Amino acid sequence: MIWVALGIGLMSSFHCVGMCGPIALAMPVIRTNTFSIITSRLLYHTGRILSYIAIGLLLGLLGNVVLLGRFQQTISIISGIFLLLFIIPYLQLEQKLSRLGSSFFNKIKKPAKYLFTQKNYGAILILGMLNGFMPCGMVYVAVAGALAAGGLINSVYFMLFFGLGTIPALYALTAGTHLLSLPIRKRMRQLIPVWVGIVALLLILRGLNLGIPYLSPQLSKPTTSTHCH
Repeated sequence: MIWVALGIGLMSSFHCVGMCGPIALAMPVIRTNTFSIITSRLLYHTGRILSYIAIGLLLGLLGNVVLLGRFQQTISIISGIFLLLFIIPYLQLEQKLSRLGSSFFNKIKKPAKYLFTQKNYGAILILGMLNGFMPCGMVYVAVAGALAAGGLINSVYFMLFFGLGTIPALYALTAGTHLLSLPIRKRMRQLIPVWVGIVALLLILRGLNLGIPYLSPQLSKPTTSTHCH
């Protein structure tokens, strides 16, 4: 599941270059020297990853509360079906979910504006954390994967590697490189539905419990009871 999380993160980063790119480009950077510039950007992305880890932690705790382990197969299949619905254009599921999360975004606008004016490392870290909680379709995809991962540690790891996967493209964008030309970004964004569809099928196969190593491993084994006479 780690490679799945990294893949979702990478696809997400190209999605965010278009959707959240202006925010990343506008983030305050301390330009005292090369070290301060690199540190500023790394702190911003560290803040995002910390938020993703927090989301994974919450999902893992939720799983423990509702005894998710007993229903891991069902949750995996439901998550896969959700992702398949997610890529059907006319359903516009991403836009609808983002609108549901917009109320939270409105609440953080004011503190975010204040933090933008502060040229210090702490403010940059917090801005990154706030960005990690912004409503985003690809984060919802990652949440579905983390929920299906099963268990506290697995959920945290899933969101951690999702966050790490988002770094390359977004860091390249803020660093001002020319690796992210418009044609490359366009092609990568066209691949997003394909990748989400692959992840959806993997989750469904995983939930079917077919006993295929790595692809559809045995998630639970029937217990046998012995009787002493």
